[in-house]
Amino acid sequence: MTIPHNAAAPLLHHTADQKQAESDLEYLPPSKWVWDRKKAAADLVAGVYALAAGRDVSKHAVAVARCSETLLLSEVVNLETGELGHKVQSWKCRERHCPVCQSARARKLHREFTAALPEIMKQVQGGVFLFLTLTVRNCLIEELRATLADMGKAWKRLIEQKEFRIVKGWIRGTEVTRAEDGLAHPHFHALLLVPPSYFKKYYVKQARWVELWQAAARLNYAPSVDIRRVKTAKGGIEEAVKAATYSIKPAELSNDPAWFHEFHRQVASLRFLATGGIIKAALGGKVEGLADDIAEGKELEGEQGRTLVFDWTRPEKRYRRRKEAS
Repeated sequence: MTIPHNAAAPLLHHTADQKQAESDLEYLPPSKWVWDRKKAAADLVAGVYALAAGRDVSKHAVAVARCSETLLLSEVVNLETGELGHKVQSWKCRERHCPVCQSARARKLHREFTAALPEIMKQVQGGVFLFLTLTVRNCLIEELRATLADMGKAWKRLIEQKEFRIVKGWIRGTEVTRAEDGLAHPHFHALLLVPPSYFKKYYVKQARWVELWQAAARLNYAPSVDIRRVKTAKGGIEEAVKAATYSIKPAELSNDPAWFHEFHRQVASLRFLATGGIIKAALGGKVEGLADDIAEGKELEGEQGRTLVFDWTRPEKRYRRRKEAS
């Protein structure tokens, strides 16, 4: 996207005090400080990529470092309430492990899921969400791709079991964490939609979920499985979104760059998000398109006022407002 050096436009519906406060604004307002944290995390990831001497990852380091170096902060006035909000736009690198882009994908998935939820719940009156976590034993990072492939096959076997037939829709995310001993810990998080009759006629105890997953994954040990009821649909969506879009946390990368480089290689081109049942039908192809459409601020509607330009300052790890050309 083209970033103008003088993006000022007439200010809408502002008092004199508001105008003065905006004119004195040097850094992002407190409500947008999360951008400082996300961009600092992106710089951490870019630095880890850059440490891969002799490996073909320099392009990833450059891309993540350039991601959202400039922000456009646009004022949006709600014409009904007069409330002033801000939406943020920036150029995205779309790298899988970029914290800025992961966050943008999470927000987009949340919007799509929230928009589809009324139609989903119409089909399952009184429906309840369950949050299921499935694990296997930790593996060597070099064996991660094969382990994830086996887990994917196990999931297909699991959803074919009679106990799973009561599930009307699901969304499943894959997450990988790094254990203290350097092994990879892959696991699935799944949000399951069940009718209220699940708790009266079809209830599956946690111990039975363990047996089902053990059989589906063809394990010679009892794996760790957690199943719990989600109190609200909104809470379930947030949990599912987090699990489905954050493949690994930036804080886990700084101590072992070699581990992260191998992780990057192991998960290249793998899909970490899957849907089924009426949730898949309601979302359509929107989930598959998450990587291509991660624009910011679409949830804000109203009359747009002036746009302020902020540039990332690495020594300060903050976004500073660009001075307008005199």
